[in-house]
Amino acid sequence: MSHLQIVQIGSDGEPRASTEAIALGYKNSHESVMRLVGRYKAQLETFGIIGFEIRKLNGAGRPEKYALLNERQAGFLISLMRNNTEVVDFKLRMAHEFWRMTESLANRDVTLLTRRILLEQKDGASLAGIGSGLVPDRRGADARSSLALVRC
Repeated sequence: MSHLQIVQIGSDGEPRASTEAIALGYKNSHESVMRLVGRYKAQLETFGIIGFEIRKLNGAGRPEKYALLNERQAGFLISLMRNNTEVVDFKLRMAHEFWRMTESLANRDVTLLTRRILLEQKDGASLAGIGSGLVPDRRGADARSSLALVRC
């Protein structure tokens, strides 16, 4: 189970855990985990929209539906599961994996912002100029009316 990747980046760019990974970590059937998701769907959705996907299986058979849960949804779902040594270990691993993924995404965002600032400084641009196109033109008659609106 040490090779199992519990948390992945979802299509929305946020860390997600699939019900398949949770079932493997929990050492239970995927159908059992999906029943829990169905039973507590309203409660899970208080933490955000549940991402459901369908995967076609190779060969014959019915496509399999699974859910991609954000950190709060996955945490709530596993809190509903009965504890034993393996489940507690899995819960701990999943919490660490979400933390690691969230930290990694935050570091990536800081790195991208730092690169952007350095490039803008190199090109003579500044972050102050980014929104300059949004400032209304205060010349002429339009300027007086926009200033009058601000004073009210």
